[in-house]
Amino acid sequence: MKMVLQISEFVRDWALLCRVYLTAQAEFRRLASLVGDLQGEERQLGLAEQEDRVAEYRYGVDFVIAAYEWLLRGPLGKVPAVAADMTDRCKLLRVWATIEPGQYYGSAS
Repeated sequence: MKMVLQISEFVRDWALLCRVYLTAQAEFRRLASLVGDLQGEERQLGLAEQEDRVAEYRYGVDFVIAAYEWLLRGPLGKVPAVAADMTDRCKLLRVWATIEPGQYYGSAS
């Protein structure tokens, strides 16, 4: 019975880890798309649209960084194999978070 309980806890822990990772990856792609909208020269965004996208980005960025940092601590005793990728993504997210509306290539006058 104890072995079954340990296996159950192990599976539950890995399921949580996978959910956090997959959710963070999906959110990263969404945030990168927002930045792409802001930097895209083919679509001119007005300042109000830029402000909306920046606000949406900043709302989601904290979760993704926190999720990646939690995963990098190795909650199951091992640092993930994709640690370098997550570290790079955290740095990129922080850089993107410093850009203000009106600083993008696609800024409408």
